[in-house]
Amino acid sequence: METEALDEALNGYAKALVDAWAADGRMLQDLASVMSVSPQFVSQVRLSQSRLGFKSARGLARALGTDTGELERRALAWHAAGRPPLGPEALTGAQGGAR
Repeated sequence: METEALDEALNGYAKALVDAWAADGRMLQDLASVMSVSPQFVSQVRLSQSRLGFKSARGLARALGTDTGELERRALAWHAAGRPPLGPEALTGAQGGAR
């Protein structure tokens, strides 16, 4: 898969995950802390104003209890499934996110 397509899927998935995090009643500050980024960055991802880099993708994977390879796999599966809304199950490492 081309890097641009993976980047698009990963950033769209990150936005959907931040939305699911907030919809689950979790604080975006907590997500930012686990990701080792600022709360403003998380808000910008949510608004599609910032894109994940290696460090923030690794932090997002850590927040989900997984690794970046699994995060990419989930993002591609979510994108292939038509970018459905994510529920709380996507926020855990054990559930596998969107399939």
